[in-house]
Amino acid sequence: TACGALSTTAYPAGLSTQGVLVVQGELLYVLDWVTGKQLAAKKLANSVSSSVAVMDAIIEPPPGSTRPARQNSMAIVGDYTGMLTAYGLTEKLNPWTGKIDSRSEARPVTSADRKILAFASNNGKVYIYSGSTQPAVLFRFESTAGISGSLSAGKDGFYIGTGEGVLAKIG
Repeated sequence: TACGALSTTAYPAGLSTQGVLVVQGELLYVLDWVTGKQLAAKKLANSVSSSVAVMDAIIEPPPGSTRPARQNSMAIVGDYTGMLTAYGLTEKLNPWTGKIDSRSEARPVTSADRKILAFASNNGKVYIYSGSTQPAVLFRFESTAGISGSLSAGKDGFYIGTGEGVLAKIG
């Protein structure tokens, strides 16, 4: 399915229960799994520097509320200024933003249960986020020689190749 102008960059797709997510140009597209039909298009806050990742977050009710906690899938993209922005997929969410040290690099990945997200920056740092009402940094891994490949997720952690020839396991 065509998404946006053919002259704009399209990044690798992300997968969610809501559909296939594609970032092209200034828009995040949600496509039907079977037909490829465009279900939604969301305007992004900034130009992105990486593909989209999907994380399932636990949305906590306001203090004093009797409503139970619920799950919301979020599409998360990184931009050239180092901002990460999360957009609600299951239910509307005011876009959440967080800052990493430099721009995002390579493809972000999520854990098998999609509750933890890893983003690499172009200056050799990998940020690990947990999914909640406001995604939070659990910890940061720093390579002295930079990141030489894409992140991968395994059953028990994230894996990254460094510029010093080291395969690092984070988690």
